[in-house]
Amino acid sequence: MTNGEHSPKEWSEKGLLAEIRKLHQQGRSLAFILGAGASASSGIPTGGKLAYGWLQEWHQRECLEPDTDLQSWAREQLKNPAFITHQDAKPAYQDAASHYATIFERRFAGDYTSGYAALEDAMEDAAPSVGYSILAKILDETHHRVVVTTNFDNLVADAMAIHASRSPLIVGHEALAGFARPQLRRPLVAKIHRDLHLAPKNDREGVNTLGQGWGNSLSQLFQYSTPLVLGYGGNDGSLMGFLNDLPAGHIPGRLFWCYRDEPPAQNVLATIAKHSGVIVKISGFDEFMQELVKQVLPEFKLGQLVRDIDQLAKERKEKYREAIKKNPDSWWVVELAAQAETDMDKREAIYREGLKKFPQSAELAGNFANFLADQRHDYDEAERYYRKALELDPSHAAHTGNFANFLASQRHDYDKAEHYYRKALELGPNDPYALANFAHLRLLRRQGDDLAQLPAMLAQVITLAKGQASQILAEALFYGVLSQALGQHSPTPYLARLKRLLALSYPRGDWDFTPLFDAVLPDIDPAQAQHYRALGAAILDAAALPALGALPWWQAVPEADPFTLPEEDQPPSASGV
Repeated sequence: MTNGEHSPKEWSEKGLLAEIRKLHQQGRSLAFILGAGASASSGIPTGGKLAYGWLQEWHQRECLEPDTDLQSWAREQLKNPAFITHQDAKPAYQDAASHYATIFERRFAGDYTSGYAALEDAMEDAAPSVGYSILAKILDETHHRVVVTTNFDNLVADAMAIHASRSPLIVGHEALAGFARPQLRRPLVAKIHRDLHLAPKNDREGVNTLGQGWGNSLSQLFQYSTPLVLGYGGNDGSLMGFLNDLPAGHIPGRLFWCYRDEPPAQNVLATIAKHSGVIVKISGFDEFMQELVKQVLPEFKLGQLVRDIDQLAKERKEKYREAIKKNPDSWWVVELAAQAETDMDKREAIYREGLKKFPQSAELAGNFANFLADQRHDYDEAERYYRKALELDPSHAAHTGNFANFLASQRHDYDKAEHYYRKALELGPNDPYALANFAHLRLLRRQGDDLAQLPAMLAQVITLAKGQASQILAEALFYGVLSQALGQHSPTPYLARLKRLLALSYPRGDWDFTPLFDAVLPDIDPAQAQHYRALGAAILDAAALPALGALPWWQAVPEADPFTLPEEDQPPSASGV
């Protein structure tokens, strides 16, 4: 890279690591500044990828000219004539990331709660990567104890819970910023955009404004600790504004800024140069942390991380067992112990012992029934415990719905299953899972007006989905596909919405279409039946999407907004796809 008056020097990764080793030996401290890029290998999409997906949804909903492509529309909406949205182009996600707050604000306008739910879904299956695990060891065993992050996730705390001997102090709201002091004895995680569960800052005002209280605290932290930036693009105005306003010479030594693909933007480079900083190209967060730990913990071995996990699992099991003995009034302790046990025989023993201690616990009885049905396939005893759970708590919507699922899938007693589905919906009328499962029952049974009732039920599921991509929404649309095919109508309206939905990411759950396929597909054209098997596989497993996408049949399906199902789209006559 060319060095100019307002551009920092660029170092090699090897040179940076050597410098960190010297700083460590001198007793000087690092402050890790983490952005979304650090969490990508932990299963959390980067800010750019999230923004790009939301941009697509925004375009789908508000672009009223069907011939206006995403790129042209985005350039006008974002007032950026250079904006690139081609999915295969390297700058695509980077351009979306630079408009993250605007895209979030416009996509979820009037319903930020829905946006936070989308973030929760994106983080649901995340687990600390190797890089975070190593970071936990460094925070726990060295004098490098500060993390400043714009992320909402809990990966640092999760990693420390697994690999460290103590928990960090998490400052997830600016109201607590005064606790972020450099002299703290335990590791500190400063979440300057708040925690996901504390009204996170995701709109333009929030992202571009540093919360009151953070200024003084961060200023003190950076007087004692040298910032090491990892996975942070500098696209917000809050942290970048703070760094830019920080007087030159305030940071001890220099600012270290690591990047993976593209160098930082020019305004970011100017800020780095102001603080005598350097930029360093690295191969990735995990890879860099594996090299960094060698500089500050020379005796560390990567296999130690696995041993930590095994040891922690053993310790937790013992704690759960002790908790059961010490706390006779907590059924949930039994449940935690059961869920922590991977050996099914031992898990069953925990449940049975717990039910002796808490014979009046509807929760334990219902959860044990699920275990017996799903893991043991002991359906007679499972039914006995389902009924016991409902005797103990007749108003428990979840156990009522679970019993209905059991009656439909294992007993094939569809009439009784309907009774309990209706009761579950009375107890929880806004539960899309109970409603979709009821729709599933109607497909299995197909008596009377079962098929005629499905469109209204599925429309309600779509309404309850509240604009969020989810497996339950995909399943509901799939039931619509099958019901239309059975009625010799075109399933295109449901297929089109499924196609758009499958292009969005959502957490896959544990479900099985086999009983449905066995009941329905023999009554559908064999050629289409094979297509629907491939579609069902893609709904349940993202890895099956490429195989579905290769089918000419699927390529010919149009796309439609998955969160609406206009009545006029329902075809009056048979056509087929």
